[in-house]
Amino acid sequence: MKQLSLLVFLFSITCSIWAQTEENLFEWQNGHNIVVKDKFLELHSDWEQGDTPAYLYKEYDVFSNRKAPYRIQIIGVGNEKMPEGGSYELFAIYHNGKKILEHQADNFFCEIGDITADTCKDHLFTQVPLSDDSFALLFGNCILGDGTPPEMVVAVVAGDTAKVVYDGCAYAYKYTPGENFAVEYVKDIEDYIATESIQNLTKYKIWKEGNMLKYKSCK
Repeated sequence: MKQLSLLVFLFSITCSIWAQTEENLFEWQNGHNIVVKDKFLELHSDWEQGDTPAYLYKEYDVFSNRKAPYRIQIIGVGNEKMPEGGSYELFAIYHNGKKILEHQADNFFCEIGDITADTCKDHLFTQVPLSDDSFALLFGNCILGDGTPPEMVVAVVAGDTAKVVYDGCAYAYKYTPGENFAVEYVKDIEDYIATESIQNLTKYKIWKEGNMLKYKSCK
């Protein structure tokens, strides 16, 4: 009986730790205004394009509630054609002919298999519905040759507004697409690859609740 009580107590502590670390990834303010939390922007691009020419590689239209589409541009710098393997340096989002967001990778973007547990391994980005007039887009890259973990970028789009709400390292070990979106990931790639286990690593999760993306971490 004492052992059972101890297990219940430990479980309650674990649950309370999860609850304490759970929070909104961003905030909604006055409808479509997206309030970013700087602590979730761990990576930033420190390279400057300068006079190096940029080239449009690909364009995609994505929709929200069957309204005017948003156009996603995949852009490369320096190379006139997209290199083999599909790498590129930045993306831009347009709505009604107006650019509402442009974001550069810390290194480069490419297909997003490593940030979606291979669920979207042939895609350059994926869309997550949040509400009738808002959604999120996930961009990212792969594990680099030096062991650097993948970069994951989450942009939230609503009306004529789009902002990056997450830019950080993320190697996904579990991914659920669509309405039940969730991504569970680690940042410590070396220990994960060496042990093939996440048991002793800090684990992170971003998931959808209503029109919000939530975040938590646990070890």
